[in-house]
Amino acid sequence: MAPEKPINLNLALIVHRVLTDPRGWRVDRLKEDLGIADRTYRKYRNILQNDFPPFLQRESGPALVEVDEGPARYLRFDAGNTHGVNDDDFPVRVGAMFMAKVLMRPFHSTEVGHAFEDWCREFAARVRDREFVMEHLLRHADRYFVVAECTRDKLVPSGKLAQILQSLLFHRHLIIRQKGKSHEEQVEPLSLAYREGCWWLVFLEKKSLGATPLLMISEAHSAKSRFRYPKLEEYDPSKIDWEEFFKNTEHVERK
Repeated sequence: MAPEKPINLNLALIVHRVLTDPRGWRVDRLKEDLGIADRTYRKYRNILQNDFPPFLQRESGPALVEVDEGPARYLRFDAGNTHGVNDDDFPVRVGAMFMAKVLMRPFHSTEVGHAFEDWCREFAARVRDREFVMEHLLRHADRYFVVAECTRDKLVPSGKLAQILQSLLFHRHLIIRQKGKSHEEQVEPLSLAYREGCWWLVFLEKKSLGATPLLMISEAHSAKSRFRYPKLEEYDPSKIDWEEFFKNTEHVERK
């Protein structure tokens, strides 16, 4: 166990952690990280619950709470924006999360997938009566919401998506190598398009509009050089006949 830090520093560390991490601080790790015994931890918790104005009791209960998640126990800040089974919109919120999971399945092992799972954990951390909701009400969630067409071979490989997103968001050229091709291509990424269980990269190369499935990209690197993202009248996804476009995945001259 690490040497105990001054009480003011420890209290500040606890406050910072519970305010910046929606899940809070796992109690056993909190005590280990701060080098304190259980009695000292309970002393700190009581000080913050009873003497720290932002964490004082509210009509809805204490703002600083302990929550059980399986075998672990977390000290967590309850911001008041929790979700419960008696809320009228609770089924819609849960449905939205799990239906989004279906669409996110191809990204399961990627950076985007990990970020999405973090968001789901943050949502779950805000659920009242979490044990009942997660272990009983949603115990069949994997059968309530299913993937009917996206087979495992359509999963997006990890390690390339962050580079693609960096180029897309910051309008940087993207250097890609597609499976089965020996040469690299420098493209201008325009969109990520979802079609029949597969995500595609839509791009410009030499003023021609092209597309390739993400799973067919073997290498991707965001370049330092930038490009001008087209004006709406130059590239409007809502005006494109995507069915016709995807009949031929080779480049199509942009009009």
